[in-house]
Amino acid sequence: MKERRLLGFRAVFPTPSFPYSTTTHSAFRRILPIKRDMAHLRSPSKPRVFPSSGWDIIDPCIPIEEESIPTYRPEKFCPVYIGEVFNHRYQVLGKLGYGSTATVWLGRDLFDYTCLVHPPLGISLDQLTQLLPGGVMSSAMVRTTIRNVLAALDFLHTEAHVIRTDLQPNNILLGIKDNSVLSKFEQAEVDMPVPRKTLENRTTYFSRPLSVSYGTPVLCDLGEARLGTNNQKGDIMPDIYRAPEVI
Repeated sequence: MKERRLLGFRAVFPTPSFPYSTTTHSAFRRILPIKRDMAHLRSPSKPRVFPSSGWDIIDPCIPIEEESIPTYRPEKFCPVYIGEVFNHRYQVLGKLGYGSTATVWLGRDLFDYTCLVHPPLGISLDQLTQLLPGGVMSSAMVRTTIRNVLAALDFLHTEAHVIRTDLQPNNILLGIKDNSVLSKFEQAEVDMPVPRKTLENRTTYFSRPLSVSYGTPVLCDLGEARLGTNNQKGDIMPDIYRAPEVI
């Protein structure tokens, strides 16, 4: 059976972007330029056909998902459609979530060859705690998370000279140990398409949650990061960590 590469990607990349990619060891590694010779690629697999009907239709007047964010502006988000193929290569399989600057989708690489991509990741620590009894992480979970987050921060500060900022449970995602959760995610979108609402110039989808996979915690989302060599201005940390006088 031909192996299919699954990956996570963002529909909109925040500015500025940084040349780093998360790894399964929760550190950040510089991505080196890779020369791609299309002549050496194998024949691409065919895009999957997704249903053209069969989902619940949401009232266009009701804000959902990213539309509920107070600062939401539709022109800042790239319109993405399930089943769409980007650059004749990456097919959108489903919506994983959203944030203040981007929506996040699971995609499939239609070409079968080795390349450096951002691996797909699971739920955030914030989502995980909501599933745990009493909303409390075990001591083992806390130790593993802190150890990996500190390793990532150490790399960013000492080698990349990047100030992370915006460090919060929403930006720490669990790695995926069992890739079957990705195949199940893809099949679920075929069997039971997520509710959505269609407007004149875009479609807004509900996110489909991934099954829990207790992989290594990974520090993500550098949308609010700052280069450490420059003087910084403005709010660069979550509200809950700010001093009262700056809120």
